[in-house]
Amino acid sequence: MAEYSPFMVFGASGLIGSSIWGKLPQSRRVGTFHKFPKNDLLPIDIQDKHAIRQFIQRVKPSIIWHAAALANVDWCETHRDECWAVNVSGTQNIVLAAKEVGAKLIFFSSDYIFDGKHGPYDEDSLPSPINLYGEAKLEAEQVICRELTDYLIIRVTVVYGKESQNKNFVIRLLQTLQQGKIIQVPIDQVGNPTYVDNLADAALELVCRKQRGIFNVAGSERMTRYAFACLAAQIFGLDSTKIIPVSTDELHQNARRPLNAGMNVEKTQSIITTPLLSPQEGLQRLKLQDHQII
Repeated sequence: MAEYSPFMVFGASGLIGSSIWGKLPQSRRVGTFHKFPKNDLLPIDIQDKHAIRQFIQRVKPSIIWHAAALANVDWCETHRDECWAVNVSGTQNIVLAAKEVGAKLIFFSSDYIFDGKHGPYDEDSLPSPINLYGEAKLEAEQVICRELTDYLIIRVTVVYGKESQNKNFVIRLLQTLQQGKIIQVPIDQVGNPTYVDNLADAALELVCRKQRGIFNVAGSERMTRYAFACLAAQIFGLDSTKIIPVSTDELHQNARRPLNAGMNVEKTQSIITTPLLSPQEGLQRLKLQDHQII
């Protein structure tokens, strides 16, 4: 990756962004945060078109990693304007500024652009989102495809790993079980659990190989959210009887979820040598990463 300098990471304080950030050369990276400050990151709101343009013009990055998003699906469902302002307009601001400086854009999308009726989905499957977050992600993809030629759209699903905000499913699950509390987990949602550091390694290799277009980057196996929760409890030595299987309807969430979702990763795995990990492999890596994870 020596020919690319510098690297810019929007959303470098979040789950995916921080993993990407940690793998880039320290002397050649510039990262941003919005609501969650971290050392060495610069504050910026991607909704501010003028600030984004000035920032990118000043740095003139060769590669822009766009991992900034409003990703709370239920919040997005009841706050459409905010969801659209961040996930669509914010993306458009970055896209147009990237176009001006000729930067390659890497954007992280979601399997929530699908309806969850016919999973697993491949890169050519027809999108049909059933919630506002999925609609916004799909619209952001379309903005990128219209405006740019040198881009990577990386679709992800059920991403987990260590993060400062402790928002992802696995960390919240482990902390709840450690406290001896019961947690309800849907038994009818299917996806590919994806360890974030494995995702970052795969994404970096796609960039190194100068790939363009849309790629699914996810764990190698699909399973229900409940089965994944029980596996996590087993690997971390916690009480899986505290995990109560329920239907998605019983959770009464604001946003509809794609149920039979997840993604086919054959295209990506045929190009990269980084192995896309199974749920068990990913959880074992997470456990080895930090014994104080919970």
